[in-house]
Amino acid sequence: MRTVRGDGTFTDLPRLLALANVASRNIQLSTSLAYPETMVSMALAIKDIDLDRLVFVQYPGATDDPAYPGKVVVPIRGLADTLFGNIAPDEPFSLAAQAPPEAPVVAEEPAAEQPVGTPAPTNAATPAPEVVEGLTGRTAADESCAEAARS
Repeated sequence: MRTVRGDGTFTDLPRLLALANVASRNIQLSTSLAYPETMVSMALAIKDIDLDRLVFVQYPGATDDPAYPGKVVVPIRGLADTLFGNIAPDEPFSLAAQAPPEAPVVAEEPAAEQPVGTPAPTNAATPAPEVVEGLTGRTAADESCAEAARS
């Protein structure tokens, strides 16, 4: 995401479409994502998102499930259900290693008189997103992968 945003790909529609065409030929995608135009629309929808808010999560799986001998990776269903239980309704969540600090508690001040028709200010702090223990991933702002590649 950092590279694509930094090199101007999001503002170059022919380049975005070319990338989507390559992806559609080389990655097995769900039916709804198989169209390059859909991928371009998704890219344009996320192009302005703060990189700290964009998290790439590894689908939860294990390699040592005795119920499935010989399988390389077996999904961890409970954790996957929790993940998709947050994704489907677009609920925010964070990974344990990247959990934000608790939201500050804002003391309520006495209400001041407001002119008629002016909404009253709110002092409510935004609650911290639910931490989903056991998921692994990185935010798009995390540069540890790029640093590891340079080593």
